[in-house]
Amino acid sequence: MGADQATFTGANLNNLQTVIFNGKTIGMEVSADGKSVVLKGLKASQVTAAAVPQVLQFIYKANMVPVKLDVVEKK
Repeated sequence: MGADQATFTGANLNNLQTVIFNGKTIGMEVSADGKSVVLKGLKASQVTAAAVPQVLQFIYKANMVPVKLDVVEKK
């Protein structure tokens, strides 16, 4: 909860065009090998404001994929 960044790993992330949460674009940086993406500005976008699952829309060149992010409190 309250984190400003999150890293996702997977295949073909170099084809990721944008990430959307509640109609707002989330900042992102895709790794050179296309195997990971760091989402930035999550705190300001209210993605991590509460310890509840959030749904982010990953928009690829060919289609849109909803991705669930479980936001948890720090221990």
